[in-house]
Amino acid sequence: MKTIIAFSDSHGDKYALSQISDRFNDVDYIFFLGDGLNDLNVIKELYPDKLFAVKGNCDTDSSAPKTQIVQIENSKIALTHGDLFSVKYSDEKILNEFKDYDAVFFGHTHSFSVRFDTKPSLINVPSLSSFKSSKPAYVYAVVNDKRIFAKPVYLF
Repeated sequence: MKTIIAFSDSHGDKYALSQISDRFNDVDYIFFLGDGLNDLNVIKELYPDKLFAVKGNCDTDSSAPKTQIVQIENSKIALTHGDLFSVKYSDEKILNEFKDYDAVFFGHTHSFSVRFDTKPSLINVPSLSSFKSSKPAYVYAVVNDKRIFAKPVYLF
């Protein structure tokens, strides 16, 4: 069993990031799903082997990839921001693109949703930023073989 903290769309809200940073020691993986890569400098230094980050549509001058693939236990997981797959309008493109995967973690919509009834499972990670969401949150997830559990954790 492996644990994950996934967050997205911090958009410069370093206070919100400081509210969750003490939890990074307790997980196996940290996923950042774009729009705030400049907020990650300290995390990159402290957790270089745990952090997996992708570029969002608001991230400029970044060499981070638009998509990353992570193998956790027997699960093949894709990370992406979501903008390339029109996730604000439909799940169709992201489901088709990653149909051979077990799960996709993505952001861009600033709200939480999860679909375990599809292949792949879709974990839409909410915005961490109180500037962008009235309910800033991150996702805590557990991967056990090919089973994935994910729930939002709200900052307040």
